[in-house]
Amino acid sequence: MTKINKTKRKILLEMYRFAKELCESEIPQIYEIGHYLIDNLISKICMLVGEEEGINFERTTTSRKIKTYDFPDLYKRILLSKYNNAPDYSKVEKLHEQRNNYQHGKLSIDHIFHRQYALDYLEKAEKIMKITGIFGNDIEIEATKYFTKDLQNHYKNEIIEKNQELQIQCLNSLRSICSYLYGIDIGHSDKDSPILISSLNFLKTYKDLISPLGITYLEDPIKKSTEGFFSFQKGVKIFIHANCEKSLEFTLNRFQFEVGNIDKFNIDGKEVQSFKEISQILECLHKKISQKYT
Repeated sequence: MTKINKTKRKILLEMYRFAKELCESEIPQIYEIGHYLIDNLISKICMLVGEEEGINFERTTTSRKIKTYDFPDLYKRILLSKYNNAPDYSKVEKLHEQRNNYQHGKLSIDHIFHRQYALDYLEKAEKIMKITGIFGNDIEIEATKYFTKDLQNHYKNEIIEKNQELQIQCLNSLRSICSYLYGIDIGHSDKDSPILISSLNFLKTYKDLISPLGITYLEDPIKKSTEGFFSFQKGVKIFIHANCEKSLEFTLNRFQFEVGNIDKFNIDGKEVQSFKEISQILECLHKKISQKYT
């Protein structure tokens, strides 16, 4: 076990306790911060192990600034070299990369969160702390309790309102897709409407949010020959299923900004007779959203 002085051990324990509260929250803005804090905690553990074991964890840049090595190097070269029973890097790599998505991407703004990543990272951090001797195997570390119920409820209400708004936007996107496809000859290609493409992208982005409503969005990669024997264009086959009293299903192929080859477009297994049938299903889904949030 690594000898870490009492003061530094206390700092790490407090970081873990606070991160545990954050990660176990159901509020995206809160467990997102917990995910980030766990990543920072593991980095600090790697550096302290390097410090105690005489393994270099810092480097001098060309501008003569002192910087720590990047996370993969700290973890593999320092932590795993000392503790080969620590979680393999392949098991923490994706969790570390998710931290970058939260910090540098727009996922947070769009409310696309993956709480399980935060919980998995918390579990990995706990194992590392026990292996390095920061706290014992038989000790349960309690989370801090900084966030009151009132604050939790405030954030929950904000997320509920945002989710309802996004689900309604998804239905509007689905309506736009159906309106566009239903009026077009199925055998015709070059369906390059920007509205159609953006609506498909919107459903794809929020497919997890609309799944509880009974809407399924699936993609499978496909290729088609373009010019000559060795020329191929990559695309996806898109399947959309919406279930509310009746089931609407359709599949189509998308290649970059071109949509064509609608394989099927039916309700309860029968060809769509009128757009009114589609509208009835969409209205049914809209009622589902209204009932869910009242």
